[in-house]
Amino acid sequence: MNEPRRTSWLGRVFGDGENPLTWSLPVARLPGLVVRVHLVLLVFVAVRLIQSIQTEQAGLVFQIAGLVGLVLLVFMHELGHALAARRAGVLHDRLVLWPLGGLDHGDQPERAGQLVRIAAAGPFVNLLLLAPLAALVLWMTGSWELVFFAPFGYQDAARAALTEGLGAWLVWSLHANNLMLLAFNLLVPMPPLDAGRLVQAAAWRLRGETQGARLSGVVGLIAAAVLAAVGLVANETALLGIAIIGAFVSWQEVARARFLGVGDTEWTPVPDPAEITDTEGPPDGQEVDRILSKISEQGLESLSEEERRVLDRASAAGTDH
Repeated sequence: MNEPRRTSWLGRVFGDGENPLTWSLPVARLPGLVVRVHLVLLVFVAVRLIQSIQTEQAGLVFQIAGLVGLVLLVFMHELGHALAARRAGVLHDRLVLWPLGGLDHGDQPERAGQLVRIAAAGPFVNLLLLAPLAALVLWMTGSWELVFFAPFGYQDAARAALTEGLGAWLVWSLHANNLMLLAFNLLVPMPPLDAGRLVQAAAWRLRGETQGARLSGVVGLIAAAVLAAVGLVANETALLGIAIIGAFVSWQEVARARFLGVGDTEWTPVPDPAEITDTEGPPDGQEVDRILSKISEQGLESLSEEERRVLDRASAAGTDH
């Protein structure tokens, strides 16, 4: 009796199981929009909560506050994409959230201009939040070091923010996560990140949709390899996980380009020699006389292929008449 319910629940999370990008859990339904959380985001949250138990890590309350803020930022980022898609007339009825934005951008736009507007809308939301969040951090902590911090100095900045209390920590984590979303989506040219989509739109505008998908996939694979190398050198497993997902999505783009390219190839059948008809008119009479004189002087074997074709055409013209 319980087996059908279990299978139905698994189907809602994994779908047909063939595409890992759709492995997500529905969490909310808005007017015309279903919000889902990808399993990668759930695993990320679980790891961060487990880390909160360790020494020198933020406590459980601090981690929960930071993670709630991250999910809120990701949702706002993706909502920007969804609203831009609707304004462009592109169906975008679902959001699949992961730590750096969304893994499902709805239907594929029909024009490069639509893709530019949709891809740029998410980072634009982060840009709008940048100044207010930075001002709040400065007001609550009085520290410019917590407003401007080096990417690999994130842990030091986080420990400094912890000493300012829960409110300051929450504001700083919102600021830091907003910077992270903005930087990754504008600087890493790898699908599903927005920079990868902008590369695709630029190539689409210049070379067509097929070349746009192919180029964004190839560039994304290169970016994923670089990101994975940086993650291994810096011992950042999060970067390695992002690189794996980016490589998978980039490979999908290359495969989609191969599929689109099938329709771009024009197939021209090789004509049957028996069906080829001579469209040239009868040869010049003087040329025929010259060839006949050559035969009488040098023999039939002295004729070139072109001269033989001239004789064939003259013979066919004589037969038609």
